[in-house]
Amino acid sequence: MMIGADDTRANAREDSYSAARPHPRDSEMGFYPRGISVDVRSLDSKLWQVLAPFEYRAARRTFVIEAGVTTDFASIPRPFVWLIPTYGLYTRAAILHDVLCDQGLERNVSRRDADGIFLQALRILGVPFLQRWLMWTGVRLGALKTAHTRKDWSKDASRVLTIVLAVTPLLLAPAVLIVVVLYIWKALERIAWWGLRFGRPGKAGAPRKQLNHPHVDLTA
Repeated sequence: MMIGADDTRANAREDSYSAARPHPRDSEMGFYPRGISVDVRSLDSKLWQVLAPFEYRAARRTFVIEAGVTTDFASIPRPFVWLIPTYGLYTRAAILHDVLCDQGLERNVSRRDADGIFLQALRILGVPFLQRWLMWTGVRLGALKTAHTRKDWSKDASRVLTIVLAVTPLLLAPAVLIVVVLYIWKALERIAWWGLRFGRPGKAGAPRKQLNHPHVDLTA
């Protein structure tokens, strides 16, 4: 199967729900203001809030990302962050995708369209070919979670399966190793925590220092 047609198919999906007009050049598409920077502030250990609005001009629609929306950037499982960090060149595309997934109904964007726009935005931002298709595969796999987001999933099944089979031999070993190391580290942290919690003498009348309980989160 050819993946080489790249985002022309994504463009077609993105265009499927809007009225036709002349297709703009790539130079006219993309994020505005130009660049890859985005103004955000941290809300907690995972969520960030966008402080300054920006927009994405797709083939036939413009999507405005309002100030105040929240994002976790690219939702990369912890065992694969070594390959694709949660933020980078593609941060604006990840925020756009979060917004389209959260507001799909009111924006008349299906999950499949949102994933296609995400792929298109990655290309416009200059994300390399293999990386953007791997990220697209990740969001298409994520669409399997609910019956609503699985709509029309079969149309991409063969492409997703091909990519998964191609990358699994390369990614499986380091992912398993990272998971093992993370749980070994968690065990060492627990040993240290129990030792400090019950093994250290406390000074009379002095408050004990806070001990942070260790945990392992493989989702980010």
